[in-house]
Amino acid sequence: MKNLLKTVRNSIAAAMTGRTIEQMETEQRRDAVKSAVDDYLARHPDWKPSQQPSPKAKPVTDSKIKTRRIMKTLGAGGFQEYVVSPELLERARAKCREVVASDPVRYSHIIESAPLRA
Repeated sequence: MKNLLKTVRNSIAAAMTGRTIEQMETEQRRDAVKSAVDDYLARHPDWKPSQQPSPKAKPVTDSKIKTRRIMKTLGAGGFQEYVVSPELLERARAKCREVVASDPVRYSHIIESAPLRA
């Protein structure tokens, strides 16, 4: 109930200012961060920003590492081919033929009713 009232209140406030709720929430977050930074700077007047560059990811130059990273990203390495047993495949084919034969008008455009090759 509390969230519903908050949502309705925010919707009305956003509509009155001609913005969406997301825009209004983004501005509120921005204002909160700005006030927190201003408060910190007021309490620590001698603070100066660091002259060192921020730590960034080091570029990868080793081709093996690049290859491994790409393979990990693509999900490779753990791939195993799925092999269907011939018995199960034959059972599926028989069931398919049975379904098509029971109602050829309905299924003939999807599955050919001609015998399948082995």
